[in-house]
Amino acid sequence: MNVEALIASLPIRAHRGDLCRKLTDVTSDSRQVTPGTLFVALRGERFDGHDFLTEAWRRGAGALLVDAEFPPDRLPPGATALFVADPRGRLPDLARAFYGSPSKRIELIGITGTNGKTTVAYLLEAIFRAAGIPVALLGTVAYRFGETSLPAPLTTPDILTFHRLLRTFADAGARTVVMEVSSHALAMGRLEGTTFATALFTNLSRDHLDFHGTLDAYFEAKARLFSGTFLEGGEHPSHAIVNLDDPRAGALLGRLPTTVRPITYGLRQGGDVTAHAPHLTLDGFSAHLHSPWGAFPIRGHLIGAHNLSNALAAAAVALCHGISPEAIQGGFAALRCVPGRLEAVRLPGKKIPLVLVDYAHTPDALVNVLAALSPFQRRIVTLFGCGGDRDRGKRPMMAKAAFQGSDFVVVTSDNPRTEDPDQILADIRAGLDAIGAPATPPHQPREKSYTIVPDRKRAIEVAIDAAGPDDIVLIAGKGHEDYQIVGREKRPFDDREVARLTLAQWREKRP
Repeated sequence: MNVEALIASLPIRAHRGDLCRKLTDVTSDSRQVTPGTLFVALRGERFDGHDFLTEAWRRGAGALLVDAEFPPDRLPPGATALFVADPRGRLPDLARAFYGSPSKRIELIGITGTNGKTTVAYLLEAIFRAAGIPVALLGTVAYRFGETSLPAPLTTPDILTFHRLLRTFADAGARTVVMEVSSHALAMGRLEGTTFATALFTNLSRDHLDFHGTLDAYFEAKARLFSGTFLEGGEHPSHAIVNLDDPRAGALLGRLPTTVRPITYGLRQGGDVTAHAPHLTLDGFSAHLHSPWGAFPIRGHLIGAHNLSNALAAAAVALCHGISPEAIQGGFAALRCVPGRLEAVRLPGKKIPLVLVDYAHTPDALVNVLAALSPFQRRIVTLFGCGGDRDRGKRPMMAKAAFQGSDFVVVTSDNPRTEDPDQILADIRAGLDAIGAPATPPHQPREKSYTIVPDRKRAIEVAIDAAGPDDIVLIAGKGHEDYQIVGREKRPFDDREVARLTLAQWREKRP
């Protein structure tokens, strides 16, 4: 495509420069510009893309797309430029112009909800692989297809990256893409121009109120995925999969377009897809799945009732897509764990505490994870913190969840970002004090008490040192993350690696 062809597909106010220049790609990040790239200058909260026009042109940009009101005399000398009103609003048009409509070429499955998105995505990827269907994954942990895996800076990528990835996956042979859909992506229009074959709602609880303001606004953002904007009717209608156990299920089902096929699932409230005779252990789950497509046994390696619910969600989606019970069973059997989701840190040799690393960073997620561990009659040591520059209101709720579900609690830093770590810890301490939780020094752990250790590495050491060989240590909050954000700096830090080293030291100190 050249600049002149692009002009034909966009409402360009004005242009200047060589219209025959070839365009090879499009980006709004000047660091990603390569020769021939169209650079789109966007104004954001922290940066203005117009400040990076010279850098983009120096890197070989094919053309610059700028705001219609941008002064032409501020363009780099000799630059080819296109002037449009509201460049951000033109991103869906740009995505279609460059990448076509890749969601029309593949089956796109979108998963939204506060908790469970990553686990359901991994389960579905395993199921489609077991069925022999080429499947790609877009989510919190990675963007991947086949042998190619890229780190995921966002749960749901920006609109240009998203369409580029879909096009790349489709060209490489993917027939299905399973993706996590964040509320931020829906609110910010990152998915405009996309059609989903299936949309799944897992649950809704308090999170991201620093962005959405209220729980109702948070729900409205999630609910957009289930509108006619993203779901289709016609001869092959989209499916909407909804968790009946969530209190918002009725509201979501009541607003579905009449052309969309609803399918429900649940552990407590019934639904189209249900689990009979569930059995939960530290080795995983088993149950007998009942559905409109028939009944069959399921067994998996993931721990807890919340993961059995996630398995029902994945099975419901798979059945809607014509996947056989045998492939569903094979997918569940193949998935040993999900990175940072009750992921066990193991060492060979003598008996050691069961250390589990989990991404639980909301009150509801922490309640669910601790509820999954409580039936096993083991002492539970929980380590957690709260992220900085995020909803402060959930900090006392996290404190209450951790204390009520644990025998000993270690409070520490999570990702403080630009917020004062001591203030975050003070907010958590206030929540613990409000419920009468007693504090104790780190080196003198007492039952049903808590201690505060600001340094996360030291806190992990304290938590594991406080555990006996039959105990469970839950390290919550960061899961798969291999970094800690302090200020605006990402520092290397992996809970799993620190726990592994600490466990080795624990083993050496015990006879």
